[in-house]
Amino acid sequence: MPRKRPLSNISVNISPRKQLSSKAKNKIYGRVLAGESSIEIEAAENVPKPTIDYLLQRIIERETTNNLPRSGRPRIYDDRDERAVVRQVQLSPKMRYEDLHKATGFEFSNKVLRGILIYYGIINWRSKRRPALTEVIASIQLAFARAWINLDWSTVLFSDECSVEKGVGKERTWSFGYPHEKRHYDKVSEYPKGKQGSVMVWGAIGGSRTASKRSVLIVMERDSESKKNGYTSASYLDTLYWGLIPVYHGELFQQDNAPIHRML
Repeated sequence: MPRKRPLSNISVNISPRKQLSSKAKNKIYGRVLAGESSIEIEAAENVPKPTIDYLLQRIIERETTNNLPRSGRPRIYDDRDERAVVRQVQLSPKMRYEDLHKATGFEFSNKVLRGILIYYGIINWRSKRRPALTEVIASIQLAFARAWINLDWSTVLFSDECSVEKGVGKERTWSFGYPHEKRHYDKVSEYPKGKQGSVMVWGAIGGSRTASKRSVLIVMERDSESKKNGYTSASYLDTLYWGLIPVYHGELFQQDNAPIHRML
Protein backbone atom coordinates (compact mmCIF):
# COMPACT_ATOMS: atom_id res chain seq x y z
CA MET A 1 0.00 0.00 0.00
CA PRO A 2 1.51 3.38 -0.98
CA ARG A 3 2.38 5.64 1.93
CA LYS A 4 0.72 9.04 2.23
CA ARG A 5 3.08 11.99 1.96
CA PRO A 6 3.02 14.14 5.14
CA LEU A 7 0.81 17.26 4.94
CA SER A 8 -0.49 16.27 1.50
CA ASN A 9 -4.16 16.54 0.53
CA ILE A 10 -6.43 13.66 1.48
CA SER A 11 -8.05 12.04 -1.53
CA VAL A 12 -11.86 12.06 -1.60
CA ASN A 13 -11.72 8.57 -3.12
CA ILE A 14 -10.42 6.99 0.08
CA SER A 15 -13.22 5.01 1.71
CA PRO A 16 -13.57 4.84 5.52
CA ARG A 17 -11.71 1.95 7.12
CA LYS A 18 -13.76 -0.93 8.42
CA GLN A 19 -13.19 -3.28 11.31
CA LEU A 20 -11.24 -6.39 10.32
CA SER A 21 -13.27 -9.56 10.47
CA SER A 22 -12.13 -12.55 12.51
CA LYS A 23 -11.37 -14.36 9.23
CA ALA A 24 -9.07 -11.54 8.07
CA LYS A 25 -7.35 -11.48 11.46
CA ASN A 26 -6.77 -15.23 11.34
CA LYS A 27 -5.28 -14.92 7.87
CA ILE A 28 -2.86 -12.18 8.96
CA TYR A 29 -1.91 -14.05 12.13
CA GLY A 30 -1.29 -17.19 10.06
CA ARG A 31 1.17 -15.28 7.87
CA VAL A 32 2.94 -14.04 11.00
CA LEU A 33 3.27 -17.60 12.29
CA ALA A 34 4.61 -18.59 8.86
CA GLY A 35 7.46 -16.11 9.35
CA GLU A 36 6.33 -13.27 7.08
CA SER A 37 7.18 -9.70 8.09
CA SER A 38 4.66 -6.88 8.57
CA ILE A 39 5.87 -5.27 5.33
CA GLU A 40 5.22 -8.46 3.37
CA ILE A 41 1.77 -8.90 4.95
CA GLU A 42 0.95 -5.25 4.18
CA ALA A 43 1.66 -5.78 0.49
CA ALA A 44 -0.18 -9.12 0.33
CA GLU A 45 -3.32 -8.24 2.35
CA ASN A 46 -3.58 -4.51 1.57
CA VAL A 47 -3.69 -3.70 5.29
CA PRO A 48 -1.51 -0.87 6.72
CA LYS A 49 1.55 -1.94 8.71
CA PRO A 50 0.48 0.02 11.86
CA THR A 51 -2.80 -1.89 11.80
CA ILE A 52 -0.96 -5.22 11.56
CA ASP A 53 1.39 -4.31 14.44
CA TYR A 54 -1.55 -3.17 16.60
CA LEU A 55 -3.45 -6.35 15.72
CA LEU A 56 -0.57 -8.57 16.83
CA GLN A 57 -0.32 -6.67 20.11
CA ARG A 58 -4.07 -7.14 20.79
CA ILE A 59 -3.91 -10.85 19.90
CA ILE A 60 -1.12 -11.31 22.45
CA GLU A 61 -3.11 -9.42 25.12
CA ARG A 62 -6.46 -11.13 24.48
CA GLU A 63 -5.13 -14.52 23.37
CA THR A 64 -7.77 -14.63 20.62
CA THR A 65 -8.39 -13.20 17.15
CA ASN A 66 -12.14 -12.90 17.64
CA ASN A 67 -13.77 -9.47 17.74
CA LEU A 68 -15.05 -8.75 21.23
CA PRO A 69 -18.56 -7.30 21.68
CA ARG A 70 -18.65 -3.55 22.08
CA SER A 71 -20.09 -2.02 25.23
CA GLY A 72 -22.05 0.61 23.33
CA ARG A 73 -23.38 3.88 24.68
CA PRO A 74 -24.21 3.80 28.41
CA ARG A 75 -27.87 4.07 29.32
CA ILE A 76 -29.11 7.57 30.13
CA TYR A 77 -32.27 6.32 31.86
CA ASP A 78 -33.18 3.80 34.54
CA ASP A 79 -36.01 1.31 35.07
CA ARG A 80 -38.16 3.96 36.70
CA ASP A 81 -37.90 6.18 33.62
CA GLU A 82 -38.89 3.23 31.42
CA ARG A 83 -42.01 2.60 33.50
CA ALA A 84 -42.95 6.29 33.29
CA VAL A 85 -42.73 6.26 29.48
CA VAL A 86 -44.77 3.05 29.17
CA ARG A 87 -47.39 4.31 31.64
CA GLN A 88 -47.89 7.57 29.71
CA VAL A 89 -48.51 5.88 26.33
CA GLN A 90 -50.89 3.40 27.96
CA LEU A 91 -52.88 6.27 29.50
CA SER A 92 -52.88 8.31 26.27
CA PRO A 93 -52.22 6.00 23.32
CA LYS A 94 -52.86 8.74 20.73
CA MET A 95 -50.25 11.17 22.03
CA ARG A 96 -47.41 12.31 19.81
CA TYR A 97 -43.74 12.13 20.71
CA GLU A 98 -43.63 15.82 21.55
CA ASP A 99 -46.58 15.29 23.93
CA LEU A 100 -44.72 12.33 25.46
CA HIS A 101 -41.72 14.59 26.09
CA LYS A 102 -43.91 17.14 27.87
CA ALA A 103 -45.82 14.57 29.91
CA THR A 104 -42.70 12.79 31.20
CA GLY A 105 -40.38 15.78 31.38
CA PHE A 106 -37.61 13.73 29.78
CA GLU A 107 -35.25 15.23 27.21
CA PHE A 108 -34.56 11.92 25.51
CA SER A 109 -34.57 11.82 21.73
CA ASN A 110 -37.45 10.19 19.87
CA LYS A 111 -35.11 7.34 18.99
CA VAL A 112 -34.45 6.60 22.68
CA LEU A 113 -38.17 6.71 23.51
CA ARG A 114 -38.93 4.43 20.57
CA GLY A 115 -36.30 1.97 21.75
CA ILE A 116 -37.80 1.86 25.25
CA LEU A 117 -41.29 1.18 23.89
CA ILE A 118 -40.11 -1.47 21.42
CA TYR A 119 -38.31 -3.25 24.28
CA TYR A 120 -41.70 -3.57 26.02
CA GLY A 121 -43.41 -4.71 22.81
CA ILE A 122 -45.16 -1.37 22.16
CA ILE A 123 -45.09 0.04 18.63
CA ASN A 124 -46.52 3.16 17.00
CA TRP A 125 -48.84 3.15 13.98
CA ARG A 126 -51.26 5.37 12.15
CA SER A 127 -54.63 5.04 13.82
CA LYS A 128 -57.12 2.94 11.89
CA ARG A 129 -60.10 4.96 10.68
CA ARG A 130 -63.75 4.00 10.69
CA PRO A 131 -67.03 5.86 10.30
CA ALA A 132 -68.70 7.05 13.47
CA LEU A 133 -71.36 4.36 14.08
CA THR A 134 -74.34 4.35 16.40
CA GLU A 135 -75.29 1.23 18.33
CA VAL A 136 -78.36 0.78 16.11
CA ILE A 137 -76.38 0.84 12.86
CA ALA A 138 -73.72 -1.44 14.32
CA SER A 139 -76.33 -4.01 15.38
CA ILE A 140 -77.93 -3.95 11.89
CA GLN A 141 -74.56 -4.55 10.24
CA LEU A 142 -73.77 -7.39 12.64
CA ALA A 143 -77.11 -9.06 11.88
CA PHE A 144 -76.43 -8.78 8.13
CA ALA A 145 -73.00 -10.38 8.52
CA ARG A 146 -74.41 -13.29 10.51
CA ALA A 147 -77.21 -13.88 8.00
CA TRP A 148 -74.82 -14.15 5.04
CA ILE A 149 -71.85 -15.81 6.70
CA ASN A 150 -72.15 -19.05 4.65
CA LEU A 151 -72.42 -17.38 1.24
CA ASP A 152 -69.71 -18.07 -1.35
CA TRP A 153 -68.56 -14.49 -1.70
CA SER A 154 -66.56 -15.23 -4.86
CA THR A 155 -69.92 -15.29 -6.69
CA VAL A 156 -70.68 -11.69 -5.70
CA LEU A 157 -69.76 -8.58 -7.63
CA PHE A 158 -69.31 -5.71 -5.19
CA SER A 159 -69.81 -2.12 -6.25
CA ASP A 160 -69.58 1.22 -4.54
CA GLU A 161 -69.04 4.91 -5.15
CA CYS A 162 -66.42 7.10 -3.59
CA SER A 163 -66.25 10.86 -3.39
CA VAL A 164 -62.89 12.54 -3.92
CA GLU A 165 -63.18 15.64 -1.78
CA LYS A 166 -61.32 18.90 -1.94
CA GLY A 167 -59.62 20.19 1.18
CA VAL A 168 -59.30 16.79 2.83
CA GLY A 169 -55.91 16.76 4.50
CA LYS A 170 -56.45 16.48 8.22
CA GLU A 171 -53.36 15.29 10.05
CA ARG A 172 -53.52 11.58 10.79
CA THR A 173 -53.25 10.49 14.39
CA TRP A 174 -50.83 7.85 15.62
CA SER A 175 -51.43 5.49 18.53
CA PHE A 176 -49.14 3.69 20.93
CA GLY A 177 -49.98 0.15 21.96
CA TYR A 178 -49.32 -3.54 21.53
CA PRO A 179 -49.73 -4.99 18.01
CA HIS A 180 -52.99 -6.78 18.85
CA GLU A 181 -54.60 -3.52 20.06
CA LYS A 182 -54.76 -1.75 16.68
CA ARG A 183 -58.56 -1.89 16.59
CA HIS A 184 -59.22 -1.14 20.26
CA TYR A 185 -61.76 1.65 20.72
CA ASP A 186 -59.33 4.11 22.33
CA LYS A 187 -56.76 3.61 19.57
CA VAL A 188 -59.06 4.12 16.55
CA SER A 189 -59.70 7.59 15.09
CA GLU A 190 -63.24 8.48 14.06
CA TYR A 191 -64.09 10.85 11.25
CA PRO A 192 -67.43 12.55 10.51
CA LYS A 193 -69.42 11.42 7.48
CA GLY A 194 -70.58 14.24 5.30
CA LYS A 195 -70.42 15.59 1.76
CA GLN A 196 -67.98 18.31 0.70
CA GLY A 197 -67.25 19.70 -2.73
CA SER A 198 -66.26 16.54 -4.52
CA VAL A 199 -66.21 14.31 -7.60
CA MET A 200 -67.90 10.89 -7.42
CA VAL A 201 -66.23 7.80 -8.86
CA TRP A 202 -67.68 4.26 -9.16
CA GLY A 203 -66.09 0.84 -9.40
CA ALA A 204 -66.83 -2.89 -8.96
CA ILE A 205 -64.72 -5.87 -7.91
CA GLY A 206 -65.39 -9.58 -7.45
CA GLY A 207 -64.14 -13.11 -7.88
CA SER A 208 -61.50 -14.94 -5.85
CA ARG A 209 -57.78 -14.61 -5.26
CA THR A 210 -57.00 -16.78 -8.28
CA ALA A 211 -59.70 -15.41 -10.58
CA SER A 212 -60.43 -11.81 -9.65
CA LYS A 213 -62.24 -9.28 -11.79
CA ARG A 214 -62.70 -5.56 -11.62
CA SER A 215 -64.34 -2.82 -13.60
CA VAL A 216 -62.71 0.32 -14.87
CA LEU A 217 -63.03 3.34 -12.60
CA ILE A 218 -65.95 5.46 -13.79
CA VAL A 219 -66.19 9.19 -13.03
CA MET A 220 -69.91 9.75 -12.54
CA GLU A 221 -71.62 12.59 -14.38
CA ARG A 222 -73.82 15.00 -12.47
CA ASP A 223 -77.44 15.34 -13.58
CA SER A 224 -77.83 18.84 -15.00
CA GLU A 225 -81.63 18.56 -14.67
CA SER A 226 -81.58 17.94 -10.93
CA LYS A 227 -82.30 20.80 -8.53
CA LYS A 228 -78.80 20.96 -7.06
CA ASN A 229 -76.88 19.63 -10.07
CA GLY A 230 -76.13 16.47 -8.10
CA TYR A 231 -76.18 12.75 -8.80
CA THR A 232 -79.48 11.02 -9.60
CA SER A 233 -80.70 7.62 -10.76
CA ALA A 234 -80.00 8.78 -14.33
CA SER A 235 -76.36 9.35 -13.39
CA TYR A 236 -76.23 5.89 -11.81
CA LEU A 237 -77.81 4.15 -14.82
CA ASP A 238 -75.30 5.77 -17.14
CA THR A 239 -72.47 4.64 -14.83
CA LEU A 240 -73.73 1.03 -14.78
CA TYR A 241 -73.94 1.00 -18.57
CA TRP A 242 -70.30 1.98 -19.00
CA GLY A 243 -68.85 0.26 -15.93
CA LEU A 244 -70.92 -2.80 -14.96
CA ILE A 245 -72.07 -4.35 -18.25
CA PRO A 246 -68.55 -5.05 -19.62
CA VAL A 247 -67.64 -7.17 -16.54
CA TYR A 248 -71.01 -8.65 -15.50
CA HIS A 249 -71.56 -12.37 -16.22
CA GLY A 250 -74.49 -13.41 -14.03
CA GLU A 251 -72.94 -12.83 -10.57
CA LEU A 252 -74.88 -11.56 -7.58
CA PHE A 253 -74.65 -7.78 -7.86
CA GLN A 254 -74.14 -5.92 -4.60
CA GLN A 255 -74.91 -2.26 -4.03
CA ASP A 256 -75.71 -0.27 -0.92
CA ASN A 257 -78.90 1.64 -0.07
CA ALA A 258 -77.88 4.99 -1.51
CA PRO A 259 -80.93 7.02 -2.63
CA ILE A 260 -79.94 6.92 -6.32
CA HIS A 261 -79.89 3.10 -6.10
CA ARG A 262 -83.34 2.79 -4.58
CA MET A 263 -84.95 5.04 -7.21
CA LEU A 264 -84.29 2.55 -10.05
